[in-house]
Amino acid sequence: MSCEETISFEDNKQDKLNILGKQLGISLKFHHSNTLQKLPQEIAVQAMVEAWKSFHPKQTHEFFSKDSTIIVPSQEMANVLECRNLL
Repeated sequence: MSCEETISFEDNKQDKLNILGKQLGISLKFHHSNTLQKLPQEIAVQAMVEAWKSFHPKQTHEFFSKDSTIIVPSQEMANVLECRNLL
């Protein structure tokens, strides 16, 4: 495999992951908008982490503890969502 093929493969893999992430965001926005509007960000993110953990049981403790939390300022989150065309 040439260097160009390797780079192309990695770019393609990242593109596919970005598309899946965008699809998830769109699904959450349109199918769970009422719930998301009622929840604080920390609880919504924790729920998503728990859902992710249910599909990755062996990786769960490597990346997350029960008490881990990420806090993203609302304007920063809005910028990320806008960049992904989710707003």
